[in-house]
Amino acid sequence: MKKFYLRILHVFILLSLLFAVFWKVGVNSIIEVFVNLNPIWLIPFVVIYLSTKLMAALNLALLFKAIKKKVSYLMLLKFLLLTNAVALFFPSRTGELSLPILLKKHKNFDYGEVLSVQLIDKLITFVFFGGLALFGLIFLFDLSNNYLYILIFTLVLLVCVGFAAWSDKFRFYVKKYVLRKYSKYFRNFSSSFKYAFRNRKKYLIVNFFVTLSLLVVTFMGGVFVFLAFGQEVSLLHVAMIQAVVTMITLLPIPFSGLGLKEISGIYMYGIIGVPYAVSVNYFLFNFLFKYIFGSVVYGIFNKEFLGKKRNHVVSSVEDS
Repeated sequence: MKKFYLRILHVFILLSLLFAVFWKVGVNSIIEVFVNLNPIWLIPFVVIYLSTKLMAALNLALLFKAIKKKVSYLMLLKFLLLTNAVALFFPSRTGELSLPILLKKHKNFDYGEVLSVQLIDKLITFVFFGGLALFGLIFLFDLSNNYLYILIFTLVLLVCVGFAAWSDKFRFYVKKYVLRKYSKYFRNFSSSFKYAFRNRKKYLIVNFFVTLSLLVVTFMGGVFVFLAFGQEVSLLHVAMIQAVVTMITLLPIPFSGLGLKEISGIYMYGIIGVPYAVSVNYFLFNFLFKYIFGSVVYGIFNKEFLGKKRNHVVSSVEDS
């Protein structure tokens, strides 16, 4: 019950901040920018958005090959789309944790094997995000050193997660004192993680370059959305700001969820001269498009894969 009220407080704080942003920018200014949207630029954005999903599924397929697990690309793509949609409508990390459950149900993969693939994928992705964020904060934005310290702390934390997954002693203490009875869900996590790095490096290298391409394409999508609202923003600016706000959402602070990324992004785009009304529309559009697309995906695939047991699956993930 305490956690419930704490979550309500966090949401209230962030919604208050978002309301303050709207109040400062002005609703009329935001509407004026929106009604002048040029839909032509949204065509390449939609193509890019769909392409990123195809590339993300390819990344996971490569990593499953790295641990010698066979799963069809089409099935993986559908599961990835579904889990992304689930993440929009259910709390915490439900979407990410539903992928191990789906692959356990349909391919009999161990939870730990899937979790190891997800961890490797995230570590590679955040190598790029961390580098771009550091570059942006040091060379582009005139921000205080506190931002650098926070970002460096986050990067160190991510590196520690990688080393922790490698350390036998650390995993022993985590299993014994933290996971306890839940440690059975992490079976083969360590062995899969180590096997990929020791014996299947070529797949990790290919994943590295696919991830690089994926991020470049993603940032290009942001450029096109800004063009739709009549604002030119360079690819480099979009890349660095996206990297910074993504790293900020990883920080272990109480209200690092809903709204923090958008508020930080609006502030940083303002630093490089983007009108607040434009950046507000930019984030609103991305938010609405993501939920519309997620709703369509969930409506198409949830019955096919979860069927009558979908409530059981979702509740199992939340309990985890």
